Amino acid sequence: MTVNARIELNEPELNNQVRAFSRRRMASLSRRIANQARVDTPVDTGRLRQSIGEGPQVFVGSRTVTGSVHANTHYAAAVHEGRRARVIRPRNAKALRFVVGGRVVFAKVVHQGPMRGRPFLRNAGVRVAQAER
Repeated sequence: MTVNARIELNEPELNNQVRAFSRRRMASLSRRIANQARVDTPVDTGRLRQSIGEGPQVFVGSRTVTGSVHANTHYAAAVHEGRRARVIRPRNAKALRFVVGGRVVFAKVVHQGPMRGRPFLRNAGVRVAQAER
């Protein structure tokens, strides 16, 4: 007994269905990663945590969608990846002025040690991906 069958696939409709599902799924994943990153972010003033946001969902092919999560502060990369030791010198004055332990301190130069990275965005992505499995 032989059975012959012919299947016709409506590619445009399939692409529309996949795109709608993919967009919702990527938006959900981006939102969950951003929320987890806000929880994992080291907090001093809260500005870094407030800067975490989601990028748009962009289709890069007929059935492939990309999304992003970002932190928009000038120091986000230094916190996330870490930084090497640095020397701080005054630019427009003879000395630096800052407060330490309630006392005003003046210094001509400050040596800061290296800072270990705290990859809050990467860790959030890994946690959400592991929860998906």
